[in-house]
Amino acid sequence: MNVLVYGAGAVGSFVGAVLGRAGVRVTLLGRPVHVQAVVRDGLHVEGPGATRTWVRIRAASRPEGLDGPFDVVVVTVKGYDTHRAASAIPHLLAPHGRVVCLQNGVGHEEVLAAQVGSGRVVAGAVTTSVSLAAPGRVMQHTRGGVVLASWDGAPVVDLVDGLRRGGLAARAAPDARGLKWSKLLLNLVANATCAVLDLPPSLVYGHPGLFRVERRMLQEAAAVGGALGVRWVDLPGFPVRALVATLRWPEAAARSLLRRAVSGGRGTKMPSLWHDLARGRTEVAYLNGAVARWGAAVGVATPVNEALARLVEELSLGRGDREFFRHRPEALMQALGA
Repeated sequence: MNVLVYGAGAVGSFVGAVLGRAGVRVTLLGRPVHVQAVVRDGLHVEGPGATRTWVRIRAASRPEGLDGPFDVVVVTVKGYDTHRAASAIPHLLAPHGRVVCLQNGVGHEEVLAAQVGSGRVVAGAVTTSVSLAAPGRVMQHTRGGVVLASWDGAPVVDLVDGLRRGGLAARAAPDARGLKWSKLLLNLVANATCAVLDLPPSLVYGHPGLFRVERRMLQEAAAVGGALGVRWVDLPGFPVRALVATLRWPEAAARSLLRRAVSGGRGTKMPSLWHDLARGRTEVAYLNGAVARWGAAVGVATPVNEALARLVEELSLGRGDREFFRHRPEALMQALGA
């Protein structure tokens, strides 16, 4: 199997390392400084308990000259780069190859399917928390795992087997939409609110007013999923079905449980949208924005998700004052009408 990881940042490099440990031929396509380090020194992964692994792996910073065609292209680019990646993939993919989408949010698989055909797309969700400690070095913070599901008949068993042989917990799920919406729900938790306020998850969930904002936002997403007929799926390390049930509890009970869960799991770790805002481009259109779009399509009101998506987008484009919201929960709640 010849595998290309398209957009090899932290997640892509980690998955590439896992497959490389399993003996799979892997090439990373990523940023030049990261690629140069991997080519020179190999890819280093430091895991929980100070475990360290090293794998010699191919890497390139440009699609031209890649040693394709590839049997599998694993897509891990940011949401705003999906269309660009999708247009390049048909030229890299073998005639019967598959595309594995490990991106956060919903809507990416449809874009990829439009280019390569829905029967060649595999949906995926990664729950292992990783980061790039330095070029060529990946830090694995949690064990987590990967779940894959066929979008429209594409086989996944061999991919699951490869990930397992590389030492990662992996399994197949029967329903791609349920898988992606379940991961979406997790990605919404303490993400947009933390990004806007520049506050960590533990402080957001420790604030009664902000918790009400979070709960309403998640309730909206769960309601849209319910209207779509989503079958919620538990993911490695994350009981998503229990989260959906908890959102129906009385506020005090829900806050007590979720505050402990968020503080223990993510605590002071800043979320993806916070990092995106610093870079000036965000994936919010595939997160809160996707909830709002699908809510409009199925007739479910999503005012909190719609407002958060709009606010994050405006701040990322420099159309709002980030300092006005920084560390000011009351400013955010007023903007949301909460």
